[in-house]
Amino acid sequence: MNKKYAFILVFSLNLSAKTANAATLGSVFSQRNETIFRQVFGWAALSMVVGFLVFGIFIFYWNLRDKAKKMANLLASAAQNNHIWGIEGLKSRIEEVFCRYQSDWSKKNLDSMKNYVTPSFLLKNSLLLDVLTKMGRRSELGSGKISKIAFEKIVMDKGKEEFVVRLNYDASSSLTKTSQDKLLSGGYPHNEFWCFKLVGNEWFLDGFWPAVEFFLQEISNRKIFDFATKQGFPYVPAASFLTLPQVGHIFGGQHPWAGRLTSSMLVYDYVIGQKDGKTFEFYRHYTKSGKSTITYTVGQMILPKEYKRIFVHPHDSLLKLPDLVRIETGSNEFDQRFDVWVNPDDQVHSLELLTPKLMAELCGQSLDVALEVIENYLFVYVCDNVYLGDKQLDMDGLLCILLDSYKEIKN
Repeated sequence: MNKKYAFILVFSLNLSAKTANAATLGSVFSQRNETIFRQVFGWAALSMVVGFLVFGIFIFYWNLRDKAKKMANLLASAAQNNHIWGIEGLKSRIEEVFCRYQSDWSKKNLDSMKNYVTPSFLLKNSLLLDVLTKMGRRSELGSGKISKIAFEKIVMDKGKEEFVVRLNYDASSSLTKTSQDKLLSGGYPHNEFWCFKLVGNEWFLDGFWPAVEFFLQEISNRKIFDFATKQGFPYVPAASFLTLPQVGHIFGGQHPWAGRLTSSMLVYDYVIGQKDGKTFEFYRHYTKSGKSTITYTVGQMILPKEYKRIFVHPHDSLLKLPDLVRIETGSNEFDQRFDVWVNPDDQVHSLELLTPKLMAELCGQSLDVALEVIENYLFVYVCDNVYLGDKQLDMDGLLCILLDSYKEIKN
């Protein structure tokens, strides 16, 4: 064992032992009292737990210190061979890009972003701004100041140079509903991973995401990542709540946080792309059902017009939707597997939506897929908690269902 860890472990165990010994000595004079013995035993056990917690905290912060030292040494060594790795130059570039991006995002200035973001990240910004516009939302970032820059990952392979830093900063950010000028979410402290890649002789921003420790690994769901890579769609392991809806079966009134958005609402394995000029998003979202956590893989598009509600759900005899009526499509196979719930005003639209081709695509999925149209949102989603046996998430199939649904409902 490393000497420093051994020292901390001995210290922690010694602390636990002393507490336990003190408790045990006290119990010698009251051995006949079973209640006191149990109390003493409880305190001794608690002291052991406290000792190990102290040990864990020491290890955590010691590792952070070691990591920072190793990164600094690595950069110093690399800078001797190539000035692009000079730590002061890197920090200066990070602060420059940070300030420019805050301003350009709020102004929707994509032309300016071209000078310091990679083509992939530029595409993501373009598509995301398009979605926000169609949702009737406006996102603005106020001027902020970086309080901490910590290097988390460095790749020096020729032609693949990149680094990831953790940025801590305070900034006045806002997300508003443009039609009502209603504030959906306000400013909050930021803790994010920012990734930079070398383009020519300059560092360009390739993306950023909330600093959830697990997601420094960059890949959470391999199937979604592979789908995005194959199709050339921008992907980030985690993303903020900017385009999370506030209506629908997942996001509607049955959840305690419905109707509001906060900085703690993250989505994971976020993909944004475009096919035939139509922008779509995919992501994984966690929600609560009682004491359980349910994970959904969600596909989302914005429709050019609004509808009341059409909800196609895997057959569930317990599902009751009092504001909707249940209809049948005339297809025995489909009606046995799915329930179709609609607002009375959307019955005709629902039958136009559920073409034989689309019903066959839904039935052809090994996992049960739900489809929903509400207001100007179109959703497809799969509950990740029901993966069984050979059933696999088919991202290409979900994309076909999403695009075909858009085409039919739009017409």
